Parts: sequence; structure tokens; C-alpha cells
Amino acid sequence: MTRRTATILLAPVLCGLTALAACTPAIVPDPGGHRPATPPPAPRPVPPVAQGPDWEDWQVAPGNWTYARASGITIARFGVGGAVSAWVRCDLGARSVSVGRAAQSGNGTAMMTVRTSFGALQWPTRIAGGATPGTEAARGASDPGLDQIAFSRGRFTIELPGLAPLVLPTWAEPVRVIEDCRG
Repeated sequence: MTRRTATILLAPVLCGLTALAACTPAIVPDPGGHRPATPPPAPRPVPPVAQGPDWEDWQVAPGNWTYARASGITIARFGVGGAVSAWVRCDLGARSVSVGRAAQSGNGTAMMTVRTSFGALQWPTRIAGGATPGTEAARGASDPGLDQIAFSRGRFTIELPGLAPLVLPTWAEPVRVIEDCRG
């Protein structure tokens, strides 16, 4: 191929590339060096989770269980970022396990429903004071309902009148508290 033939063949390609380059807008920097800020899109609100008829399909509350031992008690706390939403606490001296929520329901005379894969339990409540005020139900360490919490498949709920059900994962921390209480 001669030089002239190559030039004739490349000429249309070069003209096409030049025409294409002319179609793109030139980016001209702002003399002040700033570009106008484009506001981020507004976050879309998270729709509430629909709770169907089967509680085992309800969404588990976000958070983690933690375990702690202090003088005379062991406690498993559930929450997010230090905010406690539920607990399982053992009073070692009394051999009593309290299951509670960081929300008050009534004047301490409400019935707490604890729902497990074995069934629903109805426990009388009391107002809980202390570092995390709320409502709790106290049970003897040998109560078979505590075994139902421990062996529930993946989750259990704490339900109080007037409040949305709190669906909690069945992790090792609450089970450890129950076992601590049994000695």
C-alpha cells in the first residue's frame, strides 16, 4: 500500500473522529475554582414493615445481644448503639429471671405475651426501674417458659398492650443468663 492510498483510506476515519470530538461539550472550569453543588437526592422514607398474620414472618428488631455479669446479677441486653430495648436478667440470690422491655405499659398490671415457636405465654408484669426503666415479668429460674425462649426457632417476641411487638433473635446471651440462674 502506498502512502497516498493509506492517506485516502484514513481520511474518512479522521474526519469522523474530528466530527465526533466536536459534538462533546468542552468542560470549562469556573474561574473561582468552584462548581455549584448539586444537592443530594432526598432520602426515601422507609415504609413501615407490614406484619402479617404469622408472627414467625415478622421482621426481627435491629440490634445485638450483649452479656454482662455484676454483683449478684447476670444480664443480657438487646439494643442498638447502647440504647437498650429489651433484657433478660437473673437475680442470682433469688434465682429469678426477669424478661423486660424498655417501655412502660400500663401501671405494671399488664400481661406480657412472650411468643415462641412452642406457643404464647402470658406473664404478669411489674414496672422496672433502674438504669433501663420499663416493664418486666419475673419468673422462677426453673420456669419451663424460659426453656421455650431458649429453644425457640430463631426468634421470640415480647408483646405488651398498646405497644408494637418486639421480635428478638434467640442468641446465646439470653440463654446463658437463664443457665446462670439455674446454677
